[in-house]
Amino acid sequence: MEDMNVEEGDKSMVRDFAVKASEYTDTVTKAENDTVILVCVVESNPKAEIIITKGDEILEVEENGSNLTHTIASLSCLDTGLYSCTSANRYNRDQPSKDILEIASQYRGNN
Repeated sequence: MEDMNVEEGDKSMVRDFAVKASEYTDTVTKAENDTVILVCVVESNPKAEIIITKGDEILEVEENGSNLTHTIASLSCLDTGLYSCTSANRYNRDQPSKDILEIASQYRGNN
């Protein structure tokens, strides 16, 4: 069984990539115009470079950290798609840890 504790000088690992205040699932559906906060939590020693992307577009970068957030202020259909969080330190630069999350928007009609 693999030891889940990060020992001194161990590779970086994405532990959690989710939408804040949502149940942890691979796909999250939110209403249009909602604020969506993506949170990526990493275990790493030494600290990691963490990157949140949507497709090939880099949205946020933390050069030396253990967590990273990205806020979508007003969700629209253009924000739907696959987001990823990638982390690496000097021990796993050639094989970074990655987690993927899909964001979907639901039209909120005027009632």
